[in-house]
Amino acid sequence: MSPSRQPQQQTPSQPPSLDILRPQGMPLSNKQVPFSNVIKSPSPIIEVTSYKEDRGRHQVHMPPFQQTQQPQLSQPQQPQQPPLSQLQQRQPFQQHRQTVVSVQSLQLAGQQQQHLPGIRVQGVRVNKVSDPSFPLDLSQLSNQFFTIGTCGSHVFDMATNLWYQFDDRDDKDKRFHPLNSVVSYGENIYVFGGSNKSHTYSIYSTRSLKCMSFNDIGTGRGGASIATCFDGQRYIYMVGGYNKDTYLRRVDRFDIETLEFVTIGELTLPVCQALVFLHNRDLYVVGGRNEKGEVRQVQTFNLEARLSGIFLEDIEFAQSIITSCFDGVDLIYIMDNESEFFTISLKTRTKTVLNSPFSAQPLSSKYSMVHFNSSSTNIAFRNLELVFFIGGKTYGNLIYIPRANHWIPVKDTDDVIRQFDGAAQIKII
Repeated sequence: MSPSRQPQQQTPSQPPSLDILRPQGMPLSNKQVPFSNVIKSPSPIIEVTSYKEDRGRHQVHMPPFQQTQQPQLSQPQQPQQPPLSQLQQRQPFQQHRQTVVSVQSLQLAGQQQQHLPGIRVQGVRVNKVSDPSFPLDLSQLSNQFFTIGTCGSHVFDMATNLWYQFDDRDDKDKRFHPLNSVVSYGENIYVFGGSNKSHTYSIYSTRSLKCMSFNDIGTGRGGASIATCFDGQRYIYMVGGYNKDTYLRRVDRFDIETLEFVTIGELTLPVCQALVFLHNRDLYVVGGRNEKGEVRQVQTFNLEARLSGIFLEDIEFAQSIITSCFDGVDLIYIMDNESEFFTISLKTRTKTVLNSPFSAQPLSSKYSMVHFNSSSTNIAFRNLELVFFIGGKTYGNLIYIPRANHWIPVKDTDDVIRQFDGAAQIKII
């Protein structure tokens, strides 16, 4: 039985200010900053050119709260060249040189050389996303993430640049919008809600490679774009969501051992499409959307006192957040609809603008971004920090390397539209 509603913490009359930190030589304006064609960082491990992409126009099912259209953009001028395949036309980078390395060689190469101009991800022959078969020897796989959305469930393996299709035939719900609604722990992947009227959750297995459980959410409140996070031990927290045409304030807790749900409180503001993470016994809820539009605050919910509040009054994005993730320590990574890419520090409440993979071009919809702290036995992945932007067919899949402040494209065969997809780092067992 759910406990009674807890009192809410009052929003401070003067919320903390958000200072701006920028790399040396960048303008002081907190709006869009133009970058030169060749992106450089203070420690140039790699050098790549700015992102140029061929936008497609795609329509997928979206609930009433997020009816959008892709902006009509003029195509960038390109030199005359022979016809290319659709995949080749979508390559986001052009190289100064033909230095070719695979993703798994990136860290090792960076240690061996100070400068690697024109670095790019090696093109490899891969299975089509529609091919459901995994390799017989699963030990060759390393550092994967799982995605789920309108176009089904997939696994990407960073060691091979291959996409595989998960067997989701036993998942009876339509998980169109599970953005930030996916949690992975051990050999299980938990997916909550996914549509306006969804009231279920599913458990996928990285051992059997299929959906193995399908159950009702015990509180009776499911919905689309529920923000979820795991405490690393026993509990998954579910925050907000859009259920039966209503934006939710709910803070629920799911016990992975007993499979029981309980409501533990409410947020200050109703929200869906937000990012949530746990840090020092506080849930941080970043951005999102409600009936008033985009939510510009970072909300908090203390698990001990069960009180909600506002941590930051204004995130200072443009019109909307396209994607975001937390590094597990201090930094929130955010990309907004004007393609500005930046971090917010929890410790200092400061904003630092980083190099963007897009050349000041407007973006739309919302996508997943996964932060990796790799502990692989593979030397190329050992102690490697990466941020993976899952743009799918629309924007391409891109890797950000924090220590170098650089982006590189993943040259794969991902032809899936991944807006509002949920994603989580996993390990195939």
